[in-house]
Amino acid sequence: MSTQIPLRSRLALGGFLITSGLTYGIVCWEPIYYGFKSKDWKTETVGTVIDLPYENYDPRDPNQLIIPAIEYEVKEKVNNNNHNEYTYRKIVNQIYSYQFFGIPKKDIKKYIGITNYLKPGMKVKIKYDPNNPTKSVVVPGLNFAILQPIAFSLGSLFIGSTILLSKNISFTKKNIGKLSILTISSLMILGGIYAPIYAKKQMTIGNLEDRRKIWIYDHVIDHTPFHYKKQ
Repeated sequence: MSTQIPLRSRLALGGFLITSGLTYGIVCWEPIYYGFKSKDWKTETVGTVIDLPYENYDPRDPNQLIIPAIEYEVKEKVNNNNHNEYTYRKIVNQIYSYQFFGIPKKDIKKYIGITNYLKPGMKVKIKYDPNNPTKSVVVPGLNFAILQPIAFSLGSLFIGSTILLSKNISFTKKNIGKLSILTISSLMILGGIYAPIYAKKQMTIGNLEDRRKIWIYDHVIDHTPFHYKKQ
């Protein structure tokens, strides 16, 4: 049995899936890239939790996770051929951890409560990219939730490309390659849906104190907030 696919349908459906896969991949590329890199960042400084007049969140996270604003200072060399001059720059951390990527902020608030604990004035250890100090985290690394955008992006690209290049789909030995790609890609997407669920389970293991030790206490230098004056 062979199912003919009209050219217009192939262009519409295949083009849509390819565009969706590429778009999703591009949007999620930065968190994936820096999430992996953050595990190797050796440069560390101490930041101070500050009070901003607006909500601070990660714009790259689809859930726009609300995070505490942590200001830190980095030393940078000035491009001067005659002297070794340095300048100091203050930066506000935008990513508490890439491991929160894909986890609903209501769950982060419920099971960890970072913004409930970290108050203005507290001192927190910050790890940052030595080549780009504006990229920083408190807790480095990634979680399994990141597999969802990877699976969706690759699955959509493979399915879209197969549909776009196939004049017909038939259950014959001749088309076993196409059918295999469609099946594996569909399973990838379905498997990716479970990734954030598994990541949430891993993140919510233990009681509140156990979770805060992992995500907060081990990274805080001074747990006693002091009166922070806005600059």
